[in-house]
Amino acid sequence: MNRKIKLLMKKAKKDTNDIHSLEILTAILFANFALVDESFHYSIPEYYRNIKIKKDDIDDMLTELVVIVNQKGENMRQAMECITQMKDDENKGYACAEKLFLQENWKQYPDFLVTLIFFLSIFDEEFQKYILRIIEYYNTIDNVFFHEIIGSLLERKGYLQSISRE
Repeated sequence: MNRKIKLLMKKAKKDTNDIHSLEILTAILFANFALVDESFHYSIPEYYRNIKIKKDDIDDMLTELVVIVNQKGENMRQAMECITQMKDDENKGYACAEKLFLQENWKQYPDFLVTLIFFLSIFDEEFQKYILRIIEYYNTIDNVFFHEIIGSLLERKGYLQSISRE
């Protein structure tokens, strides 16, 4: 397994309050499944951006991540289930992300929210159901990565003109 991945996992295991390491690991996995737009890679810190996960390591990585997220609480466990479901069935992964997106206020985890929004953006018609809430997050979250990535996504989907930053 990649040395950087091992270090991130070790850091996430050691400190159950370290949500940032987990978000990076999740984003790397998401990008490696190639279900996201190229701009999604910019949500990953540059140091980790070019990590490629070997097929042989994916199952081990997912197993370890499930253990880590189980320590962090129910929503994080569910988030990992979405990602593992995505590997086998895009529709199941979407349904899982949709349920998770609606479950709580994700403002405290803007990097992780990027992952959920990208999951929702896979299907345009479904994405439209949540556009008002996504725009609300865009208008209230003060996070540079979130604004760059989600702003780019909203612009490509034709919603940027709907946004009025306060």
